[in-house]
Amino acid sequence: TRPVGVLHASGHILNVNTKGLELAGVLKEGTNHPGLPLGEVGVPTGVVNSAEIIMPAGKLVGLARAGLASAVEGGRHGARGCVRA
Repeated sequence: TRPVGVLHASGHILNVNTKGLELAGVLKEGTNHPGLPLGEVGVPTGVVNSAEIIMPAGKLVGLARAGLASAVEGGRHGARGCVRA
């Protein structure tokens, strides 16, 4: 029921659950984008490795680009997320 995402340390890959893909508008059969691998049944697997999808999907799961800009601000952004949880 909640969108959840895990950003890899490199910042180039985001794993998103089904709800996150749904809200990002990419959870549909026939989606064709090189940064969104499809599973055996033709729907996205949840691995996102394209900046043009990571940023919109990331916003849905609580990632903010400003939080990735520096270690200090990134730490504060992460701490705010923990407090909200």
